[in-house]
Amino acid sequence: RPGYTIRFAEINDTWRDGSKDKSIGAVPWHIGCLMAMGEYVSFLGDDDELLPEHVTRHVEALHSHDFTVSQILFRAHGDDVMLIGAAFVVGHLDATGIMCRREALRVANWHANGENAADFRLVADWRARGLKGAILHGPVTGIHNDGWLTGQTGI
Repeated sequence: RPGYTIRFAEINDTWRDGSKDKSIGAVPWHIGCLMAMGEYVSFLGDDDELLPEHVTRHVEALHSHDFTVSQILFRAHGDDVMLIGAAFVVGHLDATGIMCRREALRVANWHANGENAADFRLVADWRARGLKGAILHGPVTGIHNDGWLTGQTGI
């Protein structure tokens, strides 16, 4: 879109030390958050997709909330496997469905502490510190084409 700037940064795997493997996306997303310059921040894995209304729906809700979570479709081997993002519950959130105001990242940010739910940890930390979140019910806003469902590794 005219008037918008998109920046990309690529990091290598030197941060991987065995203790962070379960929370594998946390380090790249944390680095991205440190570099974020816009008012709103969203997260996307290298093999995942945001659907056309993702940003619009989130930004509309972010006018009155600190962070938002939308429903994401998990797909493995080309098959739709499950839908998540309808509750603030471990295993029911995905980084692809999270968007926040940049200020929320000053309250809590991604942690690569070995937990296998770094996305849930981020949202739980925001909620514990009193940030206002919203779940965007309705149509799916993204697709997570994920290796852990198929036994593949990596991000």
